[in-house]
Amino acid sequence: MTPDLWLSQYYEGEFFSGQFEHLKKFIHQLSLNKIAKSVIIVAGTNGKGETSRCIAQIAGQHNISYGLWTSPHLVQVNERFVFCGEMVSDFELVECFCQLEDILIRESVQLSYFEFLFVTFLILAKKRNLDTLILEVGLGGKLDAVNTLDGDYFVLTSLSRDHQELLGNTYKSILYEKLGVLRKKKLLYTALELRYVKQMVSNECEKQEVKWIDLFEQKILSTHNSFSQRNRTLAMRLMSDITGKNIAIQTSEVNSCRRALLKSRGVLFELFSSHNIDGLRKLVHFLKDAKYNY
Repeated sequence: MTPDLWLSQYYEGEFFSGQFEHLKKFIHQLSLNKIAKSVIIVAGTNGKGETSRCIAQIAGQHNISYGLWTSPHLVQVNERFVFCGEMVSDFELVECFCQLEDILIRESVQLSYFEFLFVTFLILAKKRNLDTLILEVGLGGKLDAVNTLDGDYFVLTSLSRDHQELLGNTYKSILYEKLGVLRKKKLLYTALELRYVKQMVSNECEKQEVKWIDLFEQKILSTHNSFSQRNRTLAMRLMSDITGKNIAIQTSEVNSCRRALLKSRGVLFELFSSHNIDGLRKLVHFLKDAKYNY
């Protein structure tokens, strides 16, 4: 049985539970809250997937063992579970699903689809004794499953209106949901253009004694840089600080945009994920830069 077929039988699909404390308690109960030497959390409206994958690629190039958690998947659920460049196998994933389901029944705990997959990721990561976890926020930040872990480094890629029915319909409300993953006296990396958004970030960082590095403020980025260049530069700056090395990668070396290939009836489709208007605009820019016909 494939992991996707198993999930179709036991879980109806992805939804946002809006709950948090039960998951945090369960993760602590299973001793999954501290399973790697460091944790990198990537939030934002768009660009989270590309930035997370670029961070992972650089980590692999510098012999840093990592677990990469991303969402959503495009073709198969295994895409969410990547360890040192390799997706977890069907066999190991289904085996872990069954073990976790047994625990949930025994402990009378209920999890949403997304929460179930995230706990599965942590169980698989714990087995591997990794240097770092790279966690892409699924929705918002404050109430997202990844916020059950204490991050060491935080990235905010961009800010636009998304999931307004859950996060609010103003930049202020959306921003504070996303900044809900921050921890005191840690590091935050951003690439933000709007002055008043940066002021709100500055206020929050001052309150939490967070060291804030914005690549526009530092003149590392400008409005002329493409969306993908911004994501890659965020990843490079973060990993330069983590490794203590001056990291520079060429565009041709990066294959980090969230995409998947699917062949059907002899036709090869390349799939891209985009879930809001701003994301669609950025996708068009990416396709133009990549010289796609569309």
